[in-house]
Amino acid sequence: MRRLGIVSMGAGVALVGCGCTGGAFRATRDFALTKPWENYERIVVRSRNGRVDLAVGDGNDVRIDGKMYIQGITLQDAESNLDELAVVAEADSESAGTFRVEFQVPESLWNKSPGASFRIRVPKACAATVDTSNGGIRAAGLKGVVALDTSNGEITVEDIDGRVEADTSNGRITARNVTGDLVAVTSNGDAKLDGATGTCRVRTSNGRVELSGARGNVEAITSNGDIRVDATPATTGNVVLTTSNGSIWATLPAQMTADVRLRTSNGGVDASFGEIPLKVRQFSRRSVDVSMNGGGAGKIVAETSNGPITLRFR
Repeated sequence: MRRLGIVSMGAGVALVGCGCTGGAFRATRDFALTKPWENYERIVVRSRNGRVDLAVGDGNDVRIDGKMYIQGITLQDAESNLDELAVVAEADSESAGTFRVEFQVPESLWNKSPGASFRIRVPKACAATVDTSNGGIRAAGLKGVVALDTSNGEITVEDIDGRVEADTSNGRITARNVTGDLVAVTSNGDAKLDGATGTCRVRTSNGRVELSGARGNVEAITSNGDIRVDATPATTGNVVLTTSNGSIWATLPAQMTADVRLRTSNGGVDASFGEIPLKVRQFSRRSVDVSMNGGGAGKIVAETSNGPITLRFR
């Protein structure tokens, strides 16, 4: 099942624990290939059980290298299974303007713990879709819609000119310098985001959310973890911060025309409005409900079940 264009850089077989699913021996092989970049607008990467590192590099071609691996019940069986794996890198016949990189595994070998890690360098910024499992994803220097999905692994995005969608089940999400909307979802892991010009939507079940340099609307939700936000949304923008068990700290512009609702069940509310004109409906130790600068257009919401809320304006 080997495909033309794959350059084998050597193979090896390593002994692994006898309790492994599908066999006791593991075979690995490095691969490397270079393909011409024909003004593609998008790259799609589909892997399995491995990390993907995608970024803009030098030259006029797309360069791909990495390592594939699989198990077997004997040394020879593992090597034979390895020969059935393939990396395909070519224009996508079903999607114009798209270059695809795919790790292919016969269905009969899915129970042999196959996997592949990739390092991919494209010659120019483009949109991207990356789908892997049990491995982290890094994407840097791209342009357009960048959609990243892994089952178990951290996601890192840097210097993206466009919309970012990052989704992992178990892992940290880190984003820096995103010119566009940002959606980050993880079940178990922190989210740290610095510099996004569009709307930021962040959700994690168990983890801390840190967001700085945001210039659009903000929505941050976590079940168990603190939330810390320093953002500059529009005057009529929306900021919604919710956690079940954790503290909330937010620093926002004093010019916002917003209805403000702050609630905590177990903890105090510390809201410093300074000279901002207010219409007060409720102002107590655990609950604040006011309109600032006339209100009505935007909203600021911070709610936690267990933890203090601190709100500051600049």
